[in-house]
Amino acid sequence: MSSYEILRSLILDNQLEVKKVCEVGVYNVRYSNMLPFARQNECKVILVEPQPNLAWKLRQHAQTNGLENVKVYEVAAGDAKGVSTFRVPQIGGASDSSGHLPLGGKDVFSIRQGENLNYKEIKVPTVTFDAIDTVGDIDILSVDTEGAEWFTIKYMKSRPFLIMIEMLAEANDNQPRWVNPYYHEIVQWMKQNKYSLVHRAHSDYYFQRDDVIPELKRSEVKKIPAV
Repeated sequence: MSSYEILRSLILDNQLEVKKVCEVGVYNVRYSNMLPFARQNECKVILVEPQPNLAWKLRQHAQTNGLENVKVYEVAAGDAKGVSTFRVPQIGGASDSSGHLPLGGKDVFSIRQGENLNYKEIKVPTVTFDAIDTVGDIDILSVDTEGAEWFTIKYMKSRPFLIMIEMLAEANDNQPRWVNPYYHEIVQWMKQNKYSLVHRAHSDYYFQRDDVIPELKRSEVKKIPAV
């Protein structure tokens, strides 16, 4: 199942009324978790993508397909307002388009793919997420920012029904085990704000707000892995 299909299933199973969704770190049109909501004209869709070429493609897709319920923010969700150096890995001489912010010594790519990776550096505008989440009315949040997910959670005003976030990738033949560099901060936030882990898929954790988990489904809540 795709991330959209998992989210859609959780929404239907829990009878959630969704009016606004947000995706931070979209990557591109094809892999967006939230654009399918816009195509079905289900709700408002906020997309946050700092790389100019990818943000442009998202805006073009929305315009070409008449998706008036889509708004694209060409910024990075970081730990302060300003301009940051965004690092895009160059693999095989070309960008894989999956860049990241400096993480204060917690460089996700050095952990995940080795120290010898080449980067292209670009300047991107950076805001704290409360500059985007100004009202606190996001119902579903998807965050995949290559290790910088905590910055979105830290400044979020909303308390979404569901939060999908990249947290832990187990080792396989091609990749070493990867743990979100802010894993413990995110888990602590979830506990403090009364969220439970309801689903895991690959490296993504799906957290649901406790007060919208039906009584019959509370037994399906999963234990958050210790790392």
